[in-house]
Order: sequence, then C-alpha cells, then structure tokens
Amino acid sequence: MIPTQTPPRQQMMNHNHQPQQIQQPQQIQPHQPQQQQPHQFRPLDENAEIPFLQIVTPNQMIKLPPMFQEQYKQLLNRWSNQCIKKSGLLYTQAVPYNQVLVLLEIAKNGDIQEYRDFIQVIIESNQNKDGDENEESIQQQQQQQQLTLKSIINLIDLEGNTSIHYAIMRKNKAMVSYLIDCGANLDIQNLEEGHTPLHWACIKADSSFVLQLVENGADIHLTDKRGYNALLHAAQYNEVNSVRYLIEKGLDPVQCKDIQLHTAVHWTSFQGHANMARYFISLGVDPNAQDIQGRTAFHWGCIKGHKQVVSMLCSFEGQDSIDKTIRDNDGKTAYQLAESKEHYEIIDYLDTKLKDDKLFGGNERLYHRFWTVMGVLTVLVPTWILCYVPVIFGLPLLAVGGYFLKNYLHLNYWVPERNNWLLPSILYSSVSIWYLIYLLRIAPLVMAINIFPNLIINATSWYFFYFFIRLTKEDPGTISKHISKEKSNENFMNALSSGRQIPLICPTCLINRPIRSKHCPSCKGCFARFDHHCVWINKCIGINNQALFITVLFSYVILVISGFIVTWDYFKSDSNAPILSESYIQSFLFYYTNYPFILLFSIYGIGMAIWIGKLAISQVLTILFNKTTYEQIQQIREFESRQGHGHSHGGDQQCNHSHGSGGGDHGHSHGGSSGSGSGSGSGDHGHSHGGQPSLPSSSGGSKKDSDKSFHNQQTNFDMYHRGVVNNVKEFLFDSQKFYFQTENIYADSRV
Repeated sequence: MIPTQTPPRQQMMNHNHQPQQIQQPQQIQPHQPQQQQPHQFRPLDENAEIPFLQIVTPNQMIKLPPMFQEQYKQLLNRWSNQCIKKSGLLYTQAVPYNQVLVLLEIAKNGDIQEYRDFIQVIIESNQNKDGDENEESIQQQQQQQQLTLKSIINLIDLEGNTSIHYAIMRKNKAMVSYLIDCGANLDIQNLEEGHTPLHWACIKADSSFVLQLVENGADIHLTDKRGYNALLHAAQYNEVNSVRYLIEKGLDPVQCKDIQLHTAVHWTSFQGHANMARYFISLGVDPNAQDIQGRTAFHWGCIKGHKQVVSMLCSFEGQDSIDKTIRDNDGKTAYQLAESKEHYEIIDYLDTKLKDDKLFGGNERLYHRFWTVMGVLTVLVPTWILCYVPVIFGLPLLAVGGYFLKNYLHLNYWVPERNNWLLPSILYSSVSIWYLIYLLRIAPLVMAINIFPNLIINATSWYFFYFFIRLTKEDPGTISKHISKEKSNENFMNALSSGRQIPLICPTCLINRPIRSKHCPSCKGCFARFDHHCVWINKCIGINNQALFITVLFSYVILVISGFIVTWDYFKSDSNAPILSESYIQSFLFYYTNYPFILLFSIYGIGMAIWIGKLAISQVLTILFNKTTYEQIQQIREFESRQGHGHSHGGDQQCNHSHGSGGGDHGHSHGGSSGSGSGSGSGDHGHSHGGQPSLPSSSGGSKKDSDKSFHNQQTNFDMYHRGVVNNVKEFLFDSQKFYFQTENIYADSRV
C-alpha cells in the first residue's frame, strides 16, 4: 500500500516554533485605577504552556517597545525549552535552541544581511559565556570553539530541517546561493521523513533549484524514509522539468520504486497526472508493474476516479498496452475497484472500451473497410430511396435509416479514439458518383453548348481526385523528422542551465515541442504550426500540408460551380421542361420526376460547396491574420471561461488535448483522512493527495493551467499577427522555424 506520510508542505510549515501570533502577557488590573501605570504586565505562570509563538527576527524586534522586546526574549526562551521537552529529544547543539529558531526564521524571510549579522551575534554570544571549571563547562567550551560559519548554517531544528530547507521552501534563490557558498550540507536529511533539500526542491516544483543543488553536489540517489527519491517526488508534483533533468543526470525511471514498490507511473496515475504518466510509460516504465498490494497504475487511476488517466492508459497499444484483467491481492480488478468507488463515468468508459476492443475481432483493417463501405452506402442508399420510392414512404425510410446509423452503428461500432473513414468515404464517393453521372449523362449533351465549364469540370475533378488522396497521405509537418530525442534533451539542458525559456516536451514523442505545435493522438505525432485535425481526410493540417489543403477545398468549390452551370444547361436542353420563371415548384417537380439523380446530387453539391467554401475562406484568414484554427478555438474557450465558471474544458476534441488535473505547489497530504485504510480491497493508499494546501497554490486551480508542464499556456492569441504581408511571407518562405523554435520571440508571455 502507498504509505501514510505527513505532508511535505505541512512538515515545512507546522513547526513548534512557528506560531501564528505573539502571545502577550496579561495586563495587571490595579486596585486603584487612578494610580494605574502604563505597560504593567504580569508574567505568565512558569508552569503554563505557551500554545503558539511567532518567531520574531532582530529586524522585526527593533520595531517593538523595549519592554515588549525583553518580555518576548523571555517567552522565546520558554518556548524553545518547551519545544525541546515535548520532542523528547536530547538537544546537543552548541547554539541555544532559541537562537536556532531565530536563525531559521531569518532564512525563511530571505534577508541575507540580517542572516549574516545574526550569525555574528551567535558567535559573539557563545564566546562571551563564562563557563565553570567542571567537566560539563569544559565540554561546552569545546563545542563553542568548534562554531564556524559552516556549522552555524547547518544548525537544525527539532524536525531536522536546516536553513537551506526553509530557503528552498520559500523559493529564495539568493539565500540558497549564499548558503551553498557558505558550505550548506546539501544531503542532510530531516528527522521526520528523511527529506533532503533536493527533495524539497522537487516538492516545490522548481527545476532551477534542482539544477542549483545538483550542480553543487547534491546526491540525486538519496531516498527518504518511504523510499521516495528526488524523481518520485518531482513526479508526484507533475514537475516534468525536474524529472527530465534528473534523468539526464543519471536517474533511471525504470528502476525508481519506493519501499512499497510504487513506480513513477503508480504515483502519477494516483495523482491524476495523465501526461506525466504517459511520459514515464514512453520512457519504458512498465504500466503493468504491481505494488505491494498487487495493484497497477490502472487500479489506482480507477480507485481515484481519474478518467483522463484511465483513458490514457487504455490508449497504449503493443508492448505498452495495459492488462485490464490483473487482480490485486484482494482478488479485485481495476473495474471492480471503480465499481466499489462508484466512479460511474469510468465504468461507462471501460464498458465502451471493452466493446471496442472486441469489435471486428480487433482487426483494425476490417474496421476501416466497414466504415468505408458505410460511407458509400450513406451516399447511394438515400439517393436511391428518394429517386425510386414514393416520398410518402421514402421520408420515413430515411428517418429510420438515419436513426439506425446514429443510434446503433455509431454507438456500437464507432471508436472515437481511432481515425474513421466514414466522412472521407462520403465526400470522395459523392464526387466520384457525380463525375460518372456527368460523363455518362450530361457531357454528351452539353459539351457542344458550352465547352469552357466542361473543361473546368474535368480539370478540377482530376485535380480533386488526385490531391484528395495525396492529402490523406501527406505529412502535415512531423516534428520528429527534424529533431531527435537526443537533440531535444541537449537543448533542454542548455535552456535550463542558461535560464532561458524551457521548451515543453511531448510526453509521447519525447521531443521538445516548438511553439504553435501540438500532438495529435489520432495521427500519433507532433505537428508544426498545428491548425486542426480534419475528420474529412483523417489527417491533421499543419504547416506542411495547409497550402495543399486550401487548394483542394477551392477545387471542390470550383468543381461544384462549373458542375451547376453544365447541369443547368443540361436541364434547359429538354424541350419539354417548363419555363422556370413561370413556376418554380412545377419546374422542380418536373426535374425531380425526370432527372432525380442529377437534381439531388446538384442540391447536395451546392450545400457542400457552401460549407467547404466557408472552410476554405477561414483557412485563408488563418494565414492572413496568422492565427490558426486551434488558436481561435482556444481563444473562444478562454473567453468563455472568463465569462462563465472560470475554467477551460480541455483541448481540441479531435486531438484529445488533455489538460490533466491537480497542479498545486503541494497538492497532496500524506496521512489524510480520505483514505479508507490500508489493506482493504478498495483502499486509497491510506492517505489523501488532494488536501487543502498550506501554501498558496501557483496553479490557480483551473484546468487550463493544471497541466502547464506539458501544454501551452497562451493568453495573447494575436501576438503573431505582424501585418498581412509579413504573415504571408512567413507562411510561404519562413516555415522551417516552426520545426525548431521553442522560444516565443513575439511576446514576453509564455505560449
């Protein structure tokens, strides 16, 4: 079972010596009010326990009245002695504990000059003490003689935390640098959990401190009392930059396990960090590894109700695919644990996933062929019904067929995570069928009437046929073809060490993601200047194929317009046709009766041309104003989140842009009350990871920001617009930068 543990954040904050307010002594009420003297106080009873005491630094002390200063010193002495007595520890440090408390408080505040001055105060106060000539005083004098700058900055409180622990907790880089230069012990472990300063740097989710500590000699392999090393701590807090750095420095994520055999995938799945879990699986961590309770990461995702984690784990195929049938030590599968926790959304998802896995015997090629045939039938069957079945019977048949397609085939044979050839088949087959009708019926009669539109039809038809097929095969701009994993890691290390903007990493491709790029799980790749995933060609649109995509769209529009012209000439060639201007209804009924196939395809083509023409214009505008379709969608969601309930609902639907969950500085609590106990079949590790934080959370709690380690946090969606001419030049002649540029040169905000 995953251990119970005092929360790192609580451990850093809930010290006996760090109360919330100064307890002032009670004022004496004199018998004669007229003779009352100001500032007359009665000291606390010597046996009274001090409940809290705020540690006051020298710079804060000088602002207090002298009488308060003297009384506070007395309280501090009593407080320090009380803390030692309560701890039950033998205090052996050469410096009085009250001075240690003040020193650590100054380290928290980050005032280096005050810290230096107080070190001098400690040295002088210990040198001026008069010792007796007995054995105890001689030993004390020997300890005092050993007081040096290095020994003072490594003084610990009763929990074993030093000045550098607290400087890291407060993210005070100047103080950390000063302490390192003065010889701070970077591998000292505190008493309660065995945390080193490096562990706290990982818990605080700040890779710059991790870099600073490791480069100055901190041991990355040290583990705390629960077996967590620095990588496991960073993984729990979704700190991918620290994880990447530690891996580059030699930590093997495959070998990292705590004392209860939890891997990094266990912890990230438990915490709800779907992308971080994906990252570790891509690095080779076994998703089917079992902990001491026999549970896999899939079990913990189901127990905690993290659907994004569950769907992510189910998306892996091949050797990384999860085994859903594994049972824990209590004989329960992940599905049964989800049922016991009443996570119905996950239960429904797993039911659907199980059905999808059994679909067509797992034969994906058969799956695509089935939906390709369904696409052709979707074009032919309704047309045949409208042509040869009376309307009174045809319309109900169409309604039944539509209901069958939507509520049976779509619900039972459609897998959302897979590319599906239904829509591409509908579009391609409809154009092909219309072109055959044109060649066999229309062209022989109208070629001599007006040859120009007929030439356009033939040219645009073959252009559409060829380039539509090519679009389904064309590379949208795969980034992994231009940069290797090794080069990505090198660039990451250079950016981290130089203090530049750190590139985002794709947790699947394991490469740095340039700005404006995105990973598409349907196409299984990261693409430069990602625009959108087009379900009509089953391909993403990126910098490499957007121009071709636009030309294919316009070719379809031109094809429909020229086809409408020749179709109209064909209708007019019938001498029995009524005059259109005299009766539109009569003309429509005449053509529907005599040329139903041609009329229906003409109406269908016009409707499709209007929609595709609108899409083509919007694609041109994305180039002219340098704002992709995906960025426009994100901008709308950002606006809606500000106007509505304050958070974004994830990413693009087609590409499953996942934003994960969680994301505070210290978003979990070890030993919380939400666990159901250890050893039970449906236990929650015996502790909670979603407790109230003791420190302000840096994430803001929104889904948009919750997985900022892996996803762009764009707020200014017009930053790339530099004028229409410059935008077009960039698209046509400067596209290579979209494969490599990981830093935003257009604005200061991170994108």
